[in-house]
Amino acid sequence: MGLGNLYIQRDEYERARLAFERALQTARRAGLRKLRAEAFHDLFSVAAETKQVVDAEIYARKAFHAYPSGHPRLPQLAHDVAVFWMLQGFYNRALPVFESVARVLTRPADRLLILSNLARAAGGAGRIDVFTSAWADTWQIVDDKPHLECVTSSLLRLAYGSALLRDWERVDLAARFALELATRRGQQAVRREAEEVLSAAEQQRFTETVLPAPAEVAVTDAADALAGHLVRRLAACAGGEDRPRMDC
Repeated sequence: MGLGNLYIQRDEYERARLAFERALQTARRAGLRKLRAEAFHDLFSVAAETKQVVDAEIYARKAFHAYPSGHPRLPQLAHDVAVFWMLQGFYNRALPVFESVARVLTRPADRLLILSNLARAAGGAGRIDVFTSAWADTWQIVDDKPHLECVTSSLLRLAYGSALLRDWERVDLAARFALELATRRGQQAVRREAEEVLSAAEQQRFTETVLPAPAEVAVTDAADALAGHLVRRLAACAGGEDRPRMDC
């Protein structure tokens, strides 16, 4: 899987897809269920990155069914799929999945990622109660462990969630601190994004929300069903630090 992930880091998605398809074929021939699940998961990631929505949905379902119960990567799959839905504007579908993942992850860096995404989804879903709680929990980790790599990107997610609620004061607070830290750390992409968010907030207009694209009923129903399956499977997962670290 390493070569495929290297291609993804280089934005060479077609080469990544081919590498993951070879890994899938190897896993099938050898009867390696866990490797097959990971290959489906990686193929989902490529499809999501390249906006192949239907393929991404198919691979997400195949990965879910291939992962054994309690597999360490299951929360990561749930998180990745929820982000995929959230970025399409399906906040209400993504929200309970993020909540379920948050109950399982224990490492501060991982919790910072999931809680900030939870805040963003809650903002889009108009769930002020969930947003407020996730906002406070995220800031607590930021204050306790400001050195974590995901701090700046997590602050931006808080800003996006705030913007979706039209809470411009919170947008300014989170995005301005993200800008300050990103400038200090030399994170140019985050710095530029924070500047764009601040500019939009100053004009009290924000266009981050993308209305869900029309989808076939079968695709929508299958996605809603997968969300429910993920929530139920995660409810049976125990927390712990035996899980792969999640990327910002």
